[in-house]
Amino acid sequence: MAASDRVIRNSLFLYGKMGITMFLSLYTTRLVLASLGATDFGVFNIVGGAIAMLSFLNFALATAIQRFLSYAKGGGNKEKEKIVFNVGIMLHCCIACVVSLFLLVMGHFYFNGLLNIPEDRVNAAIIVYGALIVNTFFTIISAPYDAAINANENMLFYSVFGVVESFLKFGVALAVAWTVADKLVLYGILMSSIALVYTGSMIAYCHSKYEECVIDICLCRDGDMFKQLISYIGWNLLSTSVITFTNYGLGIVVNMFFGVLLNTALGIAQQIDTMLNTFSNNMLKALNPIIMKKGGEGNTEGMLRVSLTGSKFSFYLFSFFVVPAFINMEFIQEVWLGEVPTGAVEFCRLQLITSLISQLGAALNPAIFAQGNIKSFSIGTTTIYGLSILSTYLMFHYGLPVYSMYISVIMLNVVAYRILALMVLKEKCGLSFLQYRDSVLFPCLLVFLFSFIPSYCISLRFDEKLIRFLVSGMVSVLLFGISFFTIGTSKAEKSLLLSFVSKSYKKYIAK
Repeated sequence: MAASDRVIRNSLFLYGKMGITMFLSLYTTRLVLASLGATDFGVFNIVGGAIAMLSFLNFALATAIQRFLSYAKGGGNKEKEKIVFNVGIMLHCCIACVVSLFLLVMGHFYFNGLLNIPEDRVNAAIIVYGALIVNTFFTIISAPYDAAINANENMLFYSVFGVVESFLKFGVALAVAWTVADKLVLYGILMSSIALVYTGSMIAYCHSKYEECVIDICLCRDGDMFKQLISYIGWNLLSTSVITFTNYGLGIVVNMFFGVLLNTALGIAQQIDTMLNTFSNNMLKALNPIIMKKGGEGNTEGMLRVSLTGSKFSFYLFSFFVVPAFINMEFIQEVWLGEVPTGAVEFCRLQLITSLISQLGAALNPAIFAQGNIKSFSIGTTTIYGLSILSTYLMFHYGLPVYSMYISVIMLNVVAYRILALMVLKEKCGLSFLQYRDSVLFPCLLVFLFSFIPSYCISLRFDEKLIRFLVSGMVSVLLFGISFFTIGTSKAEKSLLLSFVSKSYKKYIAK
């Protein structure tokens, strides 16, 4: 099957999943917030936030294995695929043990002065944290299986199991709403149980589906592959660990200075941001294996072309939803949550701005990982994110308001981080800054400004929130469509989009 056809098929699977899970996720969050209350929801966000943090860790580990599996698949070497998988399993078992022990040690500091948690909820938070550690161990071990599914471009698995996972989470929300037991404890244990079910299903599926997913101790003895993987995983894990611990650490810093209620607002902002990011992430998930395989084939020009196009369209997909969401955030949260936590609207808008800017380089990282030499990128990433959390702490220490956190986040974690990626790709792959500017930066900014400014100005003319939402939404969609097809895409991209729509209709609708 051609690469374009695989992207079409996989994208449709993922967007089908998204259409089902989006509504469930929105209602589940409202139900959980109402059941737990603002305080317990904030406690879960700060303690259970490590679950989200470790999902990024799992992604980084899976990316490393996927890179080597994609290279082996490009060469048609089945034996090498099995070696990569088995060496990956051995390494991840070791990593899982180290991370679990680290979390046990950190738990002592978390619950002895580091976290600002109401005294009567500390025991419940400790139980939630314990469930997290068990879940963490198995999540890390599952990374090679996740890599195998990605390397085989099997997005149907993610779609089906993603829908099942959403229904299970909805069931958990109902159980928490009806229980007479400690709601926070029950919620934490059941959410961790869902993750264990998902991991177990993934492992069973891979062993039954893929030839490379065979446990053979003898294959773990390949010294050369072990050295390559440990080097790649080591550098990748360094940068990813700093990113994830920084993202989680920002919540801890907010908690230290402003208390658990603002963690609730931050948690709401992150959930909305995650849901909107799903639109662009689905496309990137379908594109990433293509970028990896082109790198494995030695097709640097094709790899960079897909990466730049992916970054641009990722921005478009995200901005399409961000413009009306940003303008009408207060109304959206009132409809969604009923009672809006203090600071949630402001946090959401700042979080959306941060993510929107980040989309300008969303597909650059896979190209860096595909070319293989990630040492300089990892060191630069570690430095940038380390400075981010330090500067946030200092700003709060000297009395700046909580929203000042986004100054360092945008300037360092987004702008400086993307500049670093461009510099690495220029050095390793010959990417031109002018090529990035003309292919991604200028078209994206023009499309966004043409859509946002008129929509925002028109929204100011309406006092009724529902009317404002409907009118500004229709205007932004109309203006986005016009600017997207006139100034946002090249002739080749217009042709590709028309082909995409035509093939999708013939393959999945016209039958």
